[in-house]
Amino acid sequence: YSIHTEVGHHCAGAKVDGRLVPLDYQLRSGETVEIITSPKRHPSRDWLRFVKTSRARAKILRFLKEQEREESVAFGKELCEREFKKAGLNLNRLLKSGELEKVAEAFSLVSSEDLFAAVGYGKITAQQVVGRLLPQGPEPSREGRLRRLIRRVTKSRDLVKIDGLENIIVRFARCCHPLPGDKVVGFITRGRGITVHTADCVNVLAADPARRVEVEWVMDKDSTLPARIKVYAEDRKGLLAAITSSISNHGVNITKAQVKTTKTGGAINLFELEISNTEQLEKLLNALRKIKGVRRVERIKRWGAEA
Repeated sequence: YSIHTEVGHHCAGAKVDGRLVPLDYQLRSGETVEIITSPKRHPSRDWLRFVKTSRARAKILRFLKEQEREESVAFGKELCEREFKKAGLNLNRLLKSGELEKVAEAFSLVSSEDLFAAVGYGKITAQQVVGRLLPQGPEPSREGRLRRLIRRVTKSRDLVKIDGLENIIVRFARCCHPLPGDKVVGFITRGRGITVHTADCVNVLAADPARRVEVEWVMDKDSTLPARIKVYAEDRKGLLAAITSSISNHGVNITKAQVKTTKTGGAINLFELEISNTEQLEKLLNALRKIKGVRRVERIKRWGAEA
């Protein structure tokens, strides 16, 4: 980095007095150094462990931050485009018309690129962007809100069969996000009907056993429920695109996403997905595990740092 920023950015190795040495080799006075460069090589967070000068450290951090932003912009743009298509909106037209710039301003952002980055980072959702683009209708009436609630409750009730009970309000617990295929149990919540939890949910295990009821799934291939996964991976260019492409190829929709980098040169990718059942989820998780650079994939119950 003392020679030139690009030499540092593309450093692939080094020779000292004609022999190859690791990048963390400590130079001695009088030694001759040859830097080996490659256009395919880029800085890694691992370099921060042994870099000595504040100048080099600052340049590495700047590169990593710019790379992370580029990936977040691309990811956010992809998520927005998917939601735009569902809503009958065209991304290119919105970009040309300047409509996305107006939406960015509404979120206190400067440009459409900043908007995509915010979606990619998980700070706002693609659904929120669509909500700003579509014309706002009149405030729904009390009757309209009630109809929507009944539709939601009816859908939930149609997915499960509760032993000895009919026409009762059914909700799915947000603490454990049960999916068809999970072993589940119902919990009677006073004034709120039955809440369905996974059988191993800590909230149910700690609750009054007398308020538990048996629940069975009624499989419906057209219905989906939210599921959350965490993907631990290398922090390298193109890997996030490979992960989201695999999710899409399995016919799964991403409703929320968050990408974070770690100090050890890795990335943690959080996704909330629309999933039909545990079989579909397991097939997806196995496919993600086969992607080069993915270290671990797991289903999680909670979002963010608590997951």
